[in-house]
Amino acid sequence: MKKRLLAMAIVAIMVTGCGENANTDNVNEQASAAEQSSVEAAAAEQTSEDAAAIEQTSEDASATEQTSEDAAATAQTSEVASATEQASKETAATEQASKEAAAEHHAQDNAKEESKQATANLKDGTYTTNLVSEPFPYSPGYVKSVSVTDNAVIIEGDVYQYDDNWNTIDLGTNTYTLPIDANTQYLSSGGEEAAKHMSKEDFASKFPQIIGSGLGLGIKIENGVVVSFDIFS
Repeated sequence: MKKRLLAMAIVAIMVTGCGENANTDNVNEQASAAEQSSVEAAAAEQTSEDAAAIEQTSEDASATEQTSEDAAATAQTSEVASATEQASKETAATEQASKEAAAEHHAQDNAKEESKQATANLKDGTYTTNLVSEPFPYSPGYVKSVSVTDNAVIIEGDVYQYDDNWNTIDLGTNTYTLPIDANTQYLSSGGEEAAKHMSKEDFASKFPQIIGSGLGLGIKIENGVVVSFDIFS
């Protein structure tokens, strides 16, 4: 803008110099008009620059507002994603807890069913069988298999009792599920020696070797639970 003012001034001087021989009043009027045009042009240019500056400021403000909106949208998206992830984790945890509860319930049902089966066979009393594959002529007892679980001993075979006159009462061939607990004793006896105690694991491990040996197996039940098993000779 300074360059334009300087140019206007030079024009005014040139007009003044060229009119030395002309009418002084005309020269002055022309100089005044030139100066006025220069001032108006400068004012117009300044107005244009001010308008451009205002427009640029408006654009900057708009850009700043858009940036703020974009940042807010990004933050909102991040919050939604975080909430979705948290909901997914909670759902997975709920499903896992439900599966574990169902498994525990199923196990409890199985335990109840096993307990029900375990108490459905022999009444309180003393029973005998023989570890042979088929009954002797003088004894009906025999055992095909024995298995030991957490809460029962399962005997497949024939079990009998003695009455008061030592006559045998044959209970028949069946699968007998005999309930046990932590107090059940596992014994081995013979002759005049005192019975020897063994663990449930040792008791269970003997049967693959002694079935068919001819040894006897005594079973004593009280209150619906086996008090003792006795492998005797």
